[in-house]
Amino acid sequence: MKKLIIALSIIFITNISYGQGLTEKFTSFDVGIVYGSLNFSGTDLNLNFSENSIRELEYNFDNTVALTQSYTALDVAFKWGKYNGLSYSLFMNAAFGTGKNKFGLSVGYNYPIEIGIFDILIRPSLGFSGVNATYKVGTAKIDTFGIIIDDTDYIDRTLNISITSPTCYLTPKFETTFLIEQKFGIMLSAAYDLPFNTSPQDIGFTAEDYDATSVEFDSDFLDFTVDGVTPTGDIFTANGIVYSLGVSWYYNRE
Repeated sequence: MKKLIIALSIIFITNISYGQGLTEKFTSFDVGIVYGSLNFSGTDLNLNFSENSIRELEYNFDNTVALTQSYTALDVAFKWGKYNGLSYSLFMNAAFGTGKNKFGLSVGYNYPIEIGIFDILIRPSLGFSGVNATYKVGTAKIDTFGIIIDDTDYIDRTLNISITSPTCYLTPKFETTFLIEQKFGIMLSAAYDLPFNTSPQDIGFTAEDYDATSVEFDSDFLDFTVDGVTPTGDIFTANGIVYSLGVSWYYNRE
């Protein structure tokens, strides 16, 4: 058994080379799915409009959330650089509802490995991005009596209500791409979002015609509590590990 393992190891090692069949440069377009989480400071989120904000009617929202709310997002990236050397990526994440909407740039270094007929690209990178993380609270159908929020008058419209968290992130990332004939790739990655320059979270109201208003948690227009207490800090954090799976289309350049 030992001899078989040694023989297979020798065959594996002798068939590894450092991407000698690849062209020098490439351009690629990536599409994938991102999986991450929002971590909440409490479980019971309750929102009422105050008497100062409404005419005649009252709208209530009583939300119970899990301590960790997972989310998925569409991941799109445009990469260029060297198969063996520096590479760059412009990327965007668009969340499916609750989650992180992200736009940024990363700088990485490609390490190509050739195993038999397969090419594998290993790419550690560091990214910088602007993010608007969002938790969808719910919707409210405003009737003909209307509602006033921070001097904005909404009448006979549906409001989307969400908690938003504008943040900038530094993101170290480790990505592996399995190349198929230097034209297509299947990529797996794990990254870690490290926040800096975080802005205060607030509650946003957006009508179907994109008229929007944002107010703070302790605004006179709201009665908002988390586990029965008016919050003084963030409702959730969007930091931590992010995973992605996707496909790539490669265009080789000499």
